[in-house]
Amino acid sequence: MTDEPDRPATAPEPGTPAAGAPGAGGTPSAGDPREPAAARGAVTTTDAVVARIVALAAAAVPGVHSLGDATARPAAVARRPVPETVPEPGVRVAVGCRRVAVDLDVTVEYGTPVAALADRVRAEVAAAVRRMTDLEVSEVHLAVSGVERPATPAGPAGGEP
Repeated sequence: MTDEPDRPATAPEPGTPAAGAPGAGGTPSAGDPREPAAARGAVTTTDAVVARIVALAAAAVPGVHSLGDATARPAAVARRPVPETVPEPGVRVAVGCRRVAVDLDVTVEYGTPVAALADRVRAEVAAAVRRMTDLEVSEVHLAVSGVERPATPAGPAGGEP
């Protein structure tokens, strides 16, 4: 027998995890942020998702008129299957464990300096892919497949075209 008086069981202090709960000691759970990322589970980003990120980033660069081969676009649209299964036009990616290689076909707006545009597209694509997937873009090959007039905003209703 001990000299200590019997103590009633008490609930844990507020903010203290209950026994067996994540963070209560012992083996942390898979969702425990103290565990290394690899121990919490894998995250896989599909090629289609990376290609979509690349397409959105490239298309947002001023001077890029569109993605894809301008001469093949009308026929490609006519043959297009269900939208969810269509790859991004003008975008090809090779995704490795930690790196991505990108090939882009773009149509540029007339008057846009192509070399400067290519540098900006490379930078924007690399930044977007890194930010969203934590993958490094090892290379971006840009093929200019067409030149178009810049899109003009619609004039006032009833005005001259």
